[in-house]
Amino acid sequence: MANKGYYLLIPVWIICFAPAITLGQSPADTTGIGSSDTAARGSVKIGLGYNSGLNYFGRTDSLRSSGFYPSLEWDLKDGLYFSSNFIFENNQQSSLQYAATILEGGYKFSSSGQHFSGNLFISKFLYAGNSALVQSAIQEQTGVNLSFLNQVVDINLGGDIKFSDQADWGLTAGLDHIIRFGSLFGKDVLVLDPSVYFYGGTQHFTNTYFKKINVLFIPITQQQENQQINKFGLLAWECSVPVVLAINKLDFILDPAYITPENVIQPSGRDSGPGAGLFYLNLQVTYRF
Repeated sequence: MANKGYYLLIPVWIICFAPAITLGQSPADTTGIGSSDTAARGSVKIGLGYNSGLNYFGRTDSLRSSGFYPSLEWDLKDGLYFSSNFIFENNQQSSLQYAATILEGGYKFSSSGQHFSGNLFISKFLYAGNSALVQSAIQEQTGVNLSFLNQVVDINLGGDIKFSDQADWGLTAGLDHIIRFGSLFGKDVLVLDPSVYFYGGTQHFTNTYFKKINVLFIPITQQQENQQINKFGLLAWECSVPVVLAINKLDFILDPAYITPENVIQPSGRDSGPGAGLFYLNLQVTYRF
């Protein structure tokens, strides 16, 4: 298998819509294995995935929705790629209801020795009018992801800008260690990728408080004050162990993950610190043409 040049590829949108059908984590998001032979000539990939806990950096809707997501990706041999993902929500009030489409285009690059790789991307989010997705205010996103690969631990860094009625900056830092196993069924490869990621970013919110009004040092009334705050901080941290089995042109992906949201903003505008952790599962099967 070594001469095939197999590598592990974690799509960006899943980290951002997870970390992506979580838009967390990573984006993320699904994991795939491809070969350098396929990358050299270009390919088309179709897939179907399931996410047991749709979330935005660990933040969930009140219905704790799960989701299915058919996907389509077209990789050109010069590094350009285009992809689309279609999100269908499943919860107590609706069954497989269309929620959103994610359109993404970008450019993938890597060093000749596969010790460094990354991509530039731009994404457009199209939501259904009744979408319950937590991140439905986000309309566009653009950014870059970089991976420094070695035999001990891979270092992954990313930066992005998310656009809604305001712009929010995000930073991602993570470590992973790819473990490859020998062939189980002949023409196949099995990969485990234990990973830990930290997601940071800005948050815009309004802090409301009451200010005492004094006359001659005597408090006579209170006045409500609204303070607009733009704060950068840790949004979440996440641990996952993607397991990928590639057989010929088929990829089977099992990605259990645990994510803890940090600096959760309450409706009152106050920062309550960490939120409740969430265990969720990504399952996906893809086929490469």
